[in-house]
Amino acid sequence: MTAASHLLRHTDSGALTVKHFVDSFQRIWLDSRPARTGRKPDARLPRRLGLAISGGADSMALAYLCKQWETTRITDNDVTVTAFVVDHKAREESTREANMVAGWLDNMGLKTQILELSWPESKVSAFETHARRLRFQALGQACRAQNIETLLMGHHQDDNVETTLWRLCTGAKGAGLAGIPPVTRIPECHGLFGVAESGSSVSLKPARDTRFRITHTNELQLFSPPAAERKAEEDYRISTGGISICRPLLAFPKTNLLATCHENNIPFVSDPTNFDPTLTPRNTIRSLLSENKLPRALHPPSILSLIQKSNTLLQSATNSSNDLLRQCTLHSLAPSTGTLIVNFPQPVHNDHQTNPSPNPTPDPQIQSLTLRRITELISPFPENHFSLRSFEPFTSRVFPSSSSPFTQNQNQNQDQNQDPSPQNRNNNPSP
Repeated sequence: MTAASHLLRHTDSGALTVKHFVDSFQRIWLDSRPARTGRKPDARLPRRLGLAISGGADSMALAYLCKQWETTRITDNDVTVTAFVVDHKAREESTREANMVAGWLDNMGLKTQILELSWPESKVSAFETHARRLRFQALGQACRAQNIETLLMGHHQDDNVETTLWRLCTGAKGAGLAGIPPVTRIPECHGLFGVAESGSSVSLKPARDTRFRITHTNELQLFSPPAAERKAEEDYRISTGGISICRPLLAFPKTNLLATCHENNIPFVSDPTNFDPTLTPRNTIRSLLSENKLPRALHPPSILSLIQKSNTLLQSATNSSNDLLRQCTLHSLAPSTGTLIVNFPQPVHNDHQTNPSPNPTPDPQIQSLTLRRITELISPFPENHFSLRSFEPFTSRVFPSSSSPFTQNQNQNQDQNQDPSPQNRNNNPSP
């Protein structure tokens, strides 16, 4: 499977079957497991599912397909589905609309819960941003209360194309052109226990009993204490768990979802403002796509190809970062205090008499990515809070090349050291 196999195009414009849906879900879930856990892929799908239902054709088709899955039990594991309808309380009609959608879901036989948002008394400046945060926090806490680990959303292929086109217009590159992630952690919920990467834990055992001391020259030295002073090894407890977002409809265009609703008499809400090109940039892009007014290079097949290539490049960067991480040694980790000590790889010195080939030039972006992944282990900020560019000033000190001034000074200090034993060699602490 490729890094972006969720982009496999569904060419039939007709209604989706529950098998179409489950096959797509299983494919993207299996693809996501190694990237999210680093362990052997687990083909088993989650058993307790939450659905974020707005009432549009996309989410109502999602609700119908999930109910069919729950009823027909076409997979080895039984699933239970709970639908969540958010009442934004932002307009007088919002409560009536939420009750209407909940009624449709009840008629479908789905367990349904309405989530009412609470707004601050003071005026909110960025309404859309605040509404998004409140919505995801309400959904995350509702999933946690019902022991649901995976929340499904109805984003589809057209959404992916429109989002990437908009990002392209704003100058995005790299991860910004990788499209909507099919599986990711729930956003906007940082710090909510049991919702954002918490609620359970795993144990990691230290590699060996080692300690650190600071010398009179303010340098870090690694040493092994006498056996009498060694304490029993303690496991490192690392938080896991939390809510995942999954989008199993990304392989299908909107026409499939509309056909699914029409063929199965599924009611849905159609918001005319979504098609007014004068209201939002996204509406403009949608209008240009529907009227075929964009050049061929910006047609959906080309954008989907761009997304796939961006995902492939990101996976390659992750693999290179993984190779660099394997050369690092974690000597001490204290999650309770947010500190760690890492021994970074030293530069390789070529003997030009026997090996005249130069050292491969290190990639600063891969080094920055690796450094950010290390600091995220103890950072109190959400994932990717700091840009990769902010790590670039540190890479030459953490991952020095054999020709850098920092390394040359270090080599001179080592030459002056009369005791070359490993216990007296300086180790670079993390910045």
